[in-house]
Amino acid sequence: MEHTTINSTEEMEELAAIPLSTDTGEKDEKKGKGKKKPTDKDIEAAVASVVLAEMKFWSERVVSLIGENHPNKGSFLRGVPYVIGAYMHLAREELKKVFSRRRRKIELRTVGLLGPLTAKRESIAVIFNRAREQVIRDLNEERKKEIEKAKKEINARYEKMISRARSADPPDGVIEISKEEAEIKQAYDDACRKVRVEEKKLLRVIETIEAEASDWDSKDRRKRRLEGSKESGDAE
Repeated sequence: MEHTTINSTEEMEELAAIPLSTDTGEKDEKKGKGKKKPTDKDIEAAVASVVLAEMKFWSERVVSLIGENHPNKGSFLRGVPYVIGAYMHLAREELKKVFSRRRRKIELRTVGLLGPLTAKRESIAVIFNRAREQVIRDLNEERKKEIEKAKKEINARYEKMISRARSADPPDGVIEISKEEAEIKQAYDDACRKVRVEEKKLLRVIETIEAEASDWDSKDRRKRRLEGSKESGDAE
């Protein structure tokens, strides 16, 4: 049997609205009475009706993740839990895509902010290092010239001077840029952490709906759907 795909919520509602078949079906040999046998369309319509009623209780964000994505009609022959599971699979896959795009956007924004600062810091550091090395070279040359006169004294004195040159603090600009870089990296970590928390919350909502799917035919669920239908009718 070939199954077509449901392309919109309107098609889903049309499927749920299909009346039950009037075929008499096969006779029950044990009871000897005529018994209606539901057709595939009857089953699909009944399942679609229950799923539509359940959808009214789903989180709006989960429904928005599903959008106009629907499982094929053949899925409705497998029962309500299977169809709800299929919808949650669609929501889960879309959730991955949405938050992947959001994380990528944060990464690109962070790279854009850090790039110019990193280049500026490295440029200043290069100039500073060259100047520092030149000072060291000049001091070494002077030391060589004076070594013959007072070798021990000169060595001790210039070793202290070289040590001071090597341990000189970098310019204020480098320190300020380093602080700004740290703030941006912290903002990136905070943003990613918020995204992860929000993603986990939605995943828990999806998992809750999936866990409740197998209990769709319980009295409490039927009562809830009935109340939901009444509220929906009153609202209209």
